[in-house]
Amino acid sequence: MVRVLVVDDSTFMRSAIVALLEKDPEITVCGTAKDGQDCLAKVAQLQPDIITLDVEMPRMDGLATLKELMRTNPLPVLMVSSLTAEGAETTLKALEYGALDFIAKVSGADQEEFGVELRHKVKSISRRKAFLRLRYTRTNLEAGRGSPLSSSAGSGSSALGSTAGGTARPSSLPSGLGRTPGVGSLSGSTSASSRQTGASPRPMRSSSTTANAGSAASAGSIIRPCTGTHDIVVIGVSTGGPPVVQKILSALPANFPACILVAQHMPATFTGPFAKRLDSVCQITVTEAANGDKIQNGHAYVCPGGKHIGIQMRGPLPEVLVTTEPTSALYKPSVNVLMETAGNGLGRRVLGVMLTGMGSDGCEGAKVLKQRGGYLIAQNEASCVVYGMPKAVVDAGLADQILDADDIAKAIMACVKG
Repeated sequence: MVRVLVVDDSTFMRSAIVALLEKDPEITVCGTAKDGQDCLAKVAQLQPDIITLDVEMPRMDGLATLKELMRTNPLPVLMVSSLTAEGAETTLKALEYGALDFIAKVSGADQEEFGVELRHKVKSISRRKAFLRLRYTRTNLEAGRGSPLSSSAGSGSSALGSTAGGTARPSSLPSGLGRTPGVGSLSGSTSASSRQTGASPRPMRSSSTTANAGSAASAGSIIRPCTGTHDIVVIGVSTGGPPVVQKILSALPANFPACILVAQHMPATFTGPFAKRLDSVCQITVTEAANGDKIQNGHAYVCPGGKHIGIQMRGPLPEVLVTTEPTSALYKPSVNVLMETAGNGLGRRVLGVMLTGMGSDGCEGAKVLKQRGGYLIAQNEASCVVYGMPKAVVDAGLADQILDADDIAKAIMACVKG
């Protein structure tokens, strides 16, 4: 049974969220809170497995509550955000401060769809409770001893990712800890040195067959070496993705010799602010994509929410495709569309990257990419918020490398350089 604490200053919204959650017999709402101060008191009393947290509240807002929670009583947090530009900015900051995911508020006819997504996300990210508590408990102890972590932990930014002062990863943590969901700062500008992949990746085990892929997924594994040169990188990502995407893109140099297309499951009002925040911390250029954009080295395009991104050919030259078709796709953007169009258009030139996310979106497209000679990297289970999309391609024997989030940028650089 998943125990949920619902935090929202609106009596109506609290009641609506409670009713939607309790439609699932595996979820129980152990309490509600009307603001941040009420939340912190009830967390200590009720010990929930997960919190749904409103962004805008009186007395203590969502961000202040989240920072204090991660310092004193770390728990999985699902932010409940408004579908506005201001809501998007605040939500992206919340992901920096330790929230594992977010869901946008809807009303009216969309309530049932909202409820399905809400229940699914609550159950999925609540499974990270023990891992999150161990991670932040150790991180907070390191910060209290005056280690280099103290500057990032004290500011409320994710204590296990790149921060404005340099790379802050606790070397004292066991293998697999500190390389986890929610890593990486999403705000502010970063110095050039802190944008590089500072530490070498952990040694990876080689495997001659895909049979070992599943058992190696929680560590790091090269199943098939990357050969040739790839000048198109396509990234599919969903739940828990924004900090991981930032971690990867911010580690790439300004002269990165390839173009990147990103399909992140995210509402339309969020993708523009997400691209701008990435652009502010990356040496490469990051923009929200438009149909017909040119394929350029050192440039990453984020798909607008509610649409699909892919590759279309104009004669011998590729360009960015942004379209509403297929309208029947379950996800918009669809990672399947991205991987399939890239594979069909450019074949061996394409490097696919499958990151954290629910479900199996992208697996069918990855099959096409692989059939056309493309290469595929999947994020490992240990560093995923939800090991769904990467698991699908690993289980299908499509992944050529299975890597921790910390190691993916370096692997991408190796593949694009050939």
